[in-house]
Amino acid sequence: MNYTIKGKEISDLFRYFTVLANILTAAASSFIIPYAINGIRKQYFTYPKWLSMFHYSGTLCATFILMFVFFFIAPLDKYFAFGGSNFYLHIICPIMVLISYLFVESNYVYSNKDYLICLQPFILYSIVYLFNVVILTEDRGGWEDLYKFNTFTPFYISILLVLLLTCSLGFLIRKLSARLNATRQKNMLKA
Repeated sequence: MNYTIKGKEISDLFRYFTVLANILTAAASSFIIPYAINGIRKQYFTYPKWLSMFHYSGTLCATFILMFVFFFIAPLDKYFAFGGSNFYLHIICPIMVLISYLFVESNYVYSNKDYLICLQPFILYSIVYLFNVVILTEDRGGWEDLYKFNTFTPFYISILLVLLLTCSLGFLIRKLSARLNATRQKNMLKA
């Protein structure tokens, strides 16, 4: 999508959760690289818990994008969901991030407090989005309701649905990761 033709500034891209979530996951992935190189040299990969949580947070945001596109954006606008570079941003990147998180072996078990910390990027964006769309409104210099949170249903219903989706995804990713790690541990002990 060429934003200069439409009269939009590049900074307008930072209104999209997809862009911010992909930057978050890119940062987490780049922080993992030195630990991965060290893991290759020592034949044992490990990384600190804060980085594991950062990686999980990015994975949660990216997976949310994938599910949100399928369940909310695609029924309204298939081109916005899958067209052009959005196919990579909405589908390919989130799948790759999810796979990268699930295949990194980690022995960390997240507490509920850790889980809430990992939700912070999503919650922060939700607050900024709601402020700009619902309180400030587009007429007064706020944002267009990009995700139609306050268009088809009142924002308080939309935000509850989105929070439910996010928390459910977080729980599923956390359980799947724990199960994969337990399986890897069991296989290593057998070997």
